[in-house]
Amino acid sequence: MTFDLDFLRGVLTAIILFSFIGIWLWAWSKKRIPAFNEAANLPFADEAINQHSGQMNNDKIKNASLTTKPSTTVSISEEHSA
Repeated sequence: MTFDLDFLRGVLTAIILFSFIGIWLWAWSKKRIPAFNEAANLPFADEAINQHSGQMNNDKIKNASLTTKPSTTVSISEEHSA
């Protein structure tokens, strides 16, 4: 039996194909549903923390604006022509 490069490529293609199918079946198995549901809700898990810290940040901004001097704004209403 001669071992040539085309045979090796065919074997590697078959291994990769069966690996892909195995991972696909594992990912879509019913055992994975709870893990996927938990992962789907991860963006919402820290929502309470963000709301709380957002409230604290808003309070700091309000307190800071009460203690600072009011700023004066200057507006130019007329354009000067040469």
